[in-house]
Amino acid sequence: MAKKISGSVGKGGKNKPADVEQVQTLLNAHARRAKYPRLRVDGDAGRKTIGAIRVFQTRVLGLPRGDGRVDPGKETLKGLGRRTATVAASQTPSSPRRGR
Repeated sequence: MAKKISGSVGKGGKNKPADVEQVQTLLNAHARRAKYPRLRVDGDAGRKTIGAIRVFQTRVLGLPRGDGRVDPGKETLKGLGRRTATVAASQTPSSPRRGR
């Protein structure tokens, strides 16, 4: 089930405190797997929150470049709502080759 926010969160967003808190909570649910620090859920869309959105967009969603923004009903919010999101293959460390 996709989560809902009333306005955009992050870079250039409306950044309503309740929406920012929801996104911060969702980002924290993915922090360990995506390897970014957990955020303080404070309703402030500061540089750490925007940075975590960008990392989530690139490492989990596999986007070539994150824009640092979560919009209602769009892919980043849908991805944040998925509990089983996986880190994009291009971002996972590859195992070294052994012998030929």
